[in-house]
Amino acid sequence: MIVTINGKKVDITLENEKTMGDFLGSMEIWLEKSGYSLSGIRVDDRDFGADELPSLFGRDISTVDRVDIRASNWSALLRQALEETRVQLQEYTAAPFQRRQSIVERFKEGAAARLLEDRDRRLYQRLLSFFSGDGDRNDSPLASVEEQLREIDESEGELALLTGSLEALAQRLEDFPLDTQTGKDKRAHETIELFSSTLEKLLRLIPLLRLRGVDLELLTLGDSQFKAFMEELDLALRELLAAYEAKDTVLVGDLTEYELAPRLRTLYTALSGKGPTPVKEEPCSQVQ
Repeated sequence: MIVTINGKKVDITLENEKTMGDFLGSMEIWLEKSGYSLSGIRVDDRDFGADELPSLFGRDISTVDRVDIRASNWSALLRQALEETRVQLQEYTAAPFQRRQSIVERFKEGAAARLLEDRDRRLYQRLLSFFSGDGDRNDSPLASVEEQLREIDESEGELALLTGSLEALAQRLEDFPLDTQTGKDKRAHETIELFSSTLEKLLRLIPLLRLRGVDLELLTLGDSQFKAFMEELDLALRELLAAYEAKDTVLVGDLTEYELAPRLRTLYTALSGKGPTPVKEEPCSQVQ
């Protein structure tokens, strides 16, 4: 089978891929690590749109002679989408009421909205809520958009800022049971929001840092590999949210004191260079 990416023939070694669905899944993972995303595909001289891909997934790979893939730099596309969204948010805020609906429609119909819906559904939903007037008018997503632009442009600097906040966040988690018991519900809610947003930010930074040659997934934290450690941290957060909603103060105290706070300190030690450091590799080869 002949495979090309952006017109350039590439050598592909098939391992366990039996169908086109298997093959395309493997290619998407490889492209993502190289900083690209699959933006178009042609199989045996026939183009397949996004809505037609499911019909291709079950096809036996041995029946395919040629696959031509179009790939786009996902970080550059994301940056462009965020920049366009920032401009539209600024226009919307400054515009008189009569002009705001046209700005909203332009956003919804644009390529930036489609890309954000695919790569960051939470931000996309927040933008829709803000534009529709359902959200808090004083809680503009502009700061989040600008933060994500900084993450693309200065990912290592943003990681350093995040790392520096982990110790203070661990202390707030240890204070969490007392906050809930003494009526400091606002502070307790803020702690959960801070923890959740910090975890989300770290997950956004991981692929961006990999493009710069820093692979956090090579870290070992205690007895856990980085990926397993993050999955356990996410699970503990979900358990905390459920316990908090159920007003289970005993479980809340156990989770924050014995699970979340210690894990954050372990993460802080690793990311601050006081423990195992990421192996800095050469960036993945670029698709021409």
